[in-house]
Amino acid sequence: MSNAEPVDSLSRAQVEVFAAGLHRIASCDGIHPREREVIHEFLTEARATDLAERLDDLPFDPVVAYRVLGTSWLRATFLRAALLLVNLDGGVSDAERDMIQWLMRAFGVAGTVDTLGETLSPGGLA
Repeated sequence: MSNAEPVDSLSRAQVEVFAAGLHRIASCDGIHPREREVIHEFLTEARATDLAERLDDLPFDPVVAYRVLGTSWLRATFLRAALLLVNLDGGVSDAERDMIQWLMRAFGVAGTVDTLGETLSPGGLA
């Protein structure tokens, strides 16, 4: 078993998909400074700080994301990360909820945004 941090196991393409997708989801209702900060922290941990200045321009294609993320576990992890991220500003907006729910269906992840939130903590997320 590796001692590497989980982010170290992501390929450059997977890091780009995570960054672009998280940014796109967080931006759908206007990105909160804390959301942007967390994406930047992720990019620092992933040693991909060059992407931070290009977040607004990074394309996010769900079909490409499905392929690049490769496994149902990684796709679900991305969606859980997105849900945690968009909750940083105090709640999940309808636009964010709709986008995450749409991606759950596109990625073949069963359930709803609420059930996804329940997997993150005993009380779920707002």
